Amino acid sequence: MYLKRKANCMKKITIVIGLILILQNSIANDGDYSVSKIPAKLLENANAVLRLEDLRFEIISTKETNFKNHYVITILNEKGDYWAELNEYYDKYREINSIEGILYDSNGKEIKKVKKKDIEDISGVDGGTLMDDSRFKRYSFYYKVYPYTIEYTIETTSKSTFSFPSWTPQEASMLSVEQSSMSVVFPADYHLKYKAFNFANNPKESIEKNKKTLTWSIQNLQAFLKEPYAPIYKEITPNVIFAPTEFQMDEYKGNMNSWEEF
Repeated sequence: MYLKRKANCMKKITIVIGLILILQNSIANDGDYSVSKIPAKLLENANAVLRLEDLRFEIISTKETNFKNHYVITILNEKGDYWAELNEYYDKYREINSIEGILYDSNGKEIKKVKKKDIEDISGVDGGTLMDDSRFKRYSFYYKVYPYTIEYTIETTSKSTFSFPSWTPQEASMLSVEQSSMSVVFPADYHLKYKAFNFANNPKESIEKNKKTLTWSIQNLQAFLKEPYAPIYKEITPNVIFAPTEFQMDEYKGNMNSWEEF
């Protein structure tokens, strides 16, 4: 009887160990963007979680800039579907060089990649505009098995330096941010204008081959609920705005060193 009990006990221990090994193996096989790897606090009040955002804006000259936007976002429920849609505009001043997209399931396993032929090219002109050449590249995976994750990499070139993109990691309520960064690259002798809001840290600075790079980064921003009559998001969340000194549109040049010169 004792030997039988001992055998049963050893059998149960073996089963438990086996289950633990299976669970560990399952976790180990999860992709980098598995939902299980999201910190629990970032799931609270969130419809989506920005897992990774890596923005790189380069001022090549007073006439040309390059912008690379790489981001990964996990959609937790139907209300978060908005964040899975791609809408990228272009016109005679702004050219889309490339678009890459990948869909992952809840375990971070790749399901589908964006195909060039599937990306819509639509007019950006409304009914009240007589003449405008603005257009949009638009795409959606239309995936409804929650949670899921999408990854996009978009690269654009601008032939105007009159306005620069801003960095706003948390663009709306009910959106958590796991990691976001923006790097601005420009000639070492160029004076970049910028102003930070709700962000106390100074950017990291580096210089290489006569190019200066400033990088802003932030991690683990919890989602917040939208309140009636609350200030706009840029007034209550971290963001940095940028502006040129010397700029150019077509053959017209100017600078923003002062209001008088502008």
